[in-house]
Amino acid sequence: MYRTYERQTSESPQQTQDNSYRSYFLIIGTQLIALVLLIGVGLNFVTSRPQLAQNVNAKRSILGVETSHLLPKTDVITILTNPTPTPILASIVGSQTRTAVKPEYTIAVIGDSMIDTMGEYADYLEHRLKRVYPGTIFHLYNYGRGSQTVSEALAKVNDAFHYQTRNYPPLPSIKPDIIISGSFAYNPYTPYDRNHHWIELTHMIEKLRVITPNVYLLAEIAPLRKDFGTGHQGVNWESSTNYIHSGHIIEQLQNAEGLSRTLEVPLIDVFADTYNEVTKEGNAAYIDPADHIHPSVYGHEKMAEKIVEVLDLN
Repeated sequence: MYRTYERQTSESPQQTQDNSYRSYFLIIGTQLIALVLLIGVGLNFVTSRPQLAQNVNAKRSILGVETSHLLPKTDVITILTNPTPTPILASIVGSQTRTAVKPEYTIAVIGDSMIDTMGEYADYLEHRLKRVYPGTIFHLYNYGRGSQTVSEALAKVNDAFHYQTRNYPPLPSIKPDIIISGSFAYNPYTPYDRNHHWIELTHMIEKLRVITPNVYLLAEIAPLRKDFGTGHQGVNWESSTNYIHSGHIIEQLQNAEGLSRTLEVPLIDVFADTYNEVTKEGNAAYIDPADHIHPSVYGHEKMAEKIVEVLDLN
């Protein structure tokens, strides 16, 4: 009687093994379904992201030091689809659309690597303009060149522009409606001369105003201090050198603020928006952690947001 009961209620070894297989395949199947759903969500997220610059691979040079050989083979789309979590993004997402006076604008930006890294065609700015002015056509020209002082840029204003993959006619030839000049603050003179920067930036604004009366002066993001230039793509100086050099940059950014008042030129003051008066330095969230010099994706978006906010197209 015991044997009969055992046969009716106990599983054979083969049945136990079959049930184990069924449980195993059920778990694997559930995981595969979850994976397919996650891939679908991810693809939808990627395809819904904004189409921005493709030129993160462009050579970045600053302070006379080339860093292009250290740049990863990536692009802005990759960065934007894997962003570093930060609450800053919420402040630059979404805005009311506007209507410009003209249906079409040609805009040129000129500066050092802080402008150069905006993208092949100042892509961050172009994207922001299209979001705010969806019914307007914009032609953007990025005349940014890494590691140049304002004096070096001033000497080339009337020359054809050949840098990396960009080949433009001389700036006056494109007849820009608007020119945005960077501050060139990130490339101080050696030996350092704040007064010379003030004078040469004055000459730059005056020369650009001959090309178009609509000239804007951009004071870029505030730099870090002791951590300036650190990172696997940075210049990696001693902390005392970083501190002194970044202090010179801050003074020259302040030059741009002062010149805007003296010359009565509209100021796009990203520096003021990113400078911490308590710590006396910039916000690391706006700065590329690879070199702690150039703007991060959020830094470039912040600059583009501020530019569009200040530009008078109405």
